[in-house]
Amino acid sequence: MNPAMLPLQMQRNAKDTQDLFADLGLALELLDFGCSIYCFVNLQLRKTDEKLKRQSQKGAKVVQQLRNKRQRKKHVVRVDSDGSEIESAGEENEDDEEEERLQLAEEYKNEGNAHFKAGEFEKAIESYTMSLSLDVSNAIFAANRAMAYMKVKKYREAEEDCTRALKHDASYEKALFRRAQCRNELGKLEGAVQDFKAVLRMNPKNGEAKKTLEKINNRLKTKVAWTLERPKNASKIKFEAVEIAEKNSPKLAEEPEANEEVAEKIKEENEEVEKPEAKKDEETNRSKSQESTKEPVDLLDENEAEETEEAFNYQAPKNSFELERDWRSIKTFKNKAKYLKIGESQMLAAFFAPQLPKFLVEICTTLLHLVKSGSGREPISFAIDFLSAVARVPRFNTALFFLLDAEKAIIKELFDLLETAPANLQAAFLN
Repeated sequence: MNPAMLPLQMQRNAKDTQDLFADLGLALELLDFGCSIYCFVNLQLRKTDEKLKRQSQKGAKVVQQLRNKRQRKKHVVRVDSDGSEIESAGEENEDDEEEERLQLAEEYKNEGNAHFKAGEFEKAIESYTMSLSLDVSNAIFAANRAMAYMKVKKYREAEEDCTRALKHDASYEKALFRRAQCRNELGKLEGAVQDFKAVLRMNPKNGEAKKTLEKINNRLKTKVAWTLERPKNASKIKFEAVEIAEKNSPKLAEEPEANEEVAEKIKEENEEVEKPEAKKDEETNRSKSQESTKEPVDLLDENEAEETEEAFNYQAPKNSFELERDWRSIKTFKNKAKYLKIGESQMLAAFFAPQLPKFLVEICTTLLHLVKSGSGREPISFAIDFLSAVARVPRFNTALFFLLDAEKAIIKELFDLLETAPANLQAAFLN
């Protein structure tokens, strides 16, 4: 290889490495997200399995009760007047077994009715489920469970039970009316209209069905005007003055004058809400212009004034997720500067890459604070090295594109102090 091409090849290799680290960080984040989804789905599956297991145990209990009754009947010995045993008439009567099964299903239905009247809707659902397992063709059992589902706002399950009941009894008015109510709650307006009309054909005196059907028809006939304009009097919220003592500025809570000023400002905002609509556009434009000219330099001054001794218990991050978590939890620029020195500059810059447009100005402000508060050449050299690593990450140009003039001023102030910074590095940040 030509020796003259060696620096260029090294630069390309470094860039490829940075891209690899960025992709690796993104992959780790996706892996963490996938693990969270897996845990959530696994938990839901476990709950479903436990529910099915409980229902299976109850079903087995019912079957065992039927078997016990049959066994007791089989062991009954009949004798005549002289004490001799009478021979069995043959196999067990199937009609008697059917009668027992239906009788037990009716008992579970009565148990469900008792739970329903007591407001224990979940227990009522379980009892109706047991009665349905013994007699699947009974429309009353399905309609009763649908009503219990409606009480706990499980309208989809209730609709299915009503449909099940209507399959066995198409003229069941209660099941049809309840399905219409469920479809209305689920937003199936056309299906609800059909069911309510069918109810009125069966019972024209059903006033609730008439009233609900009229409301649904009005909703279907209403034309929605799509617009991007803000409606008049869209917000009439009046803000209340609340005294807040900030954790990092205890002096504010001790000064009553500051709290009075905040209360006066909130009072003025309430008065502005009540002004005529003609002045709202002007107020909106004024607030937007104030936000656009807001200088983040004030943030540096506040942090310098509020700089307190904060414990530094951090380790080198292993991915961009850990870096963002740690970076957000650090409150002072002093500790942020320590955090930038916790690992290699290239590694940290690569972890910053996914969220660089969000953190670039804060990184430069931290380095500016470090250079101003430090002494000697070491802070300047470190700042230059870290900025060089940041300039090589993939999203660097995108981050520069969204900078405001006030944020660019912070970067310019930083490079004014970095006298030995390479010209190409200055050009990358300032041009």
